[in-house]
Amino acid sequence: PRTSPFDFYQFWRNTDDRDVERFLKLFTFLPIEECERLGRLQPPLLNRAKEILAFEITRIVHGDDIARQTYLAVASQFGTADPEGTIPTTSPIAGLSASAPESLPELAVPAADLADGILVADLLVRAGFCTSKGEARRLIRQGGTKLGDAAVTDETAKVTAADLASSPILKAGKKRMVRVVAMR
Repeated sequence: PRTSPFDFYQFWRNTDDRDVERFLKLFTFLPIEECERLGRLQPPLLNRAKEILAFEITRIVHGDDIARQTYLAVASQFGTADPEGTIPTTSPIAGLSASAPESLPELAVPAADLADGILVADLLVRAGFCTSKGEARRLIRQGGTKLGDAAVTDETAKVTAADLASSPILKAGKKRMVRVVAMR
């Protein structure tokens, strides 16, 4: 399956500290001086440089709208490294507010599948988080799955439309998540 813009952004956001300046120079159109300045930031401020790197590469590959939506989705889940906007950048990321409505990737599930409940393991496979139900069940057993903020530990657990009304976010591990929505 194709890598979602969310996962693509997260891949670049999780760049090793030592690679940030080099990747900014190689993979973005930001001025070289800005890349050097951002690359010299020290943790935790270096995390803002990683956000800028991820945003800029996502922008180049997926376009402005997708980059903006992805950044806002990540910011709504994890916060931002520079909420006050104190680190100057020429990137359009500077004008984005993390308080905008969140926009996670969506997994549309037919309402009929939710009527009797659908296995969380099936949702993990449909979302592309796992390649098989066996892998999904293992992830659940190991405590790596949440619906909203509630851990899912029963591999036979099912999700209904009522469950989604209060907790529509399915999480696999710490960084992979999707909003599950009922299709009519």
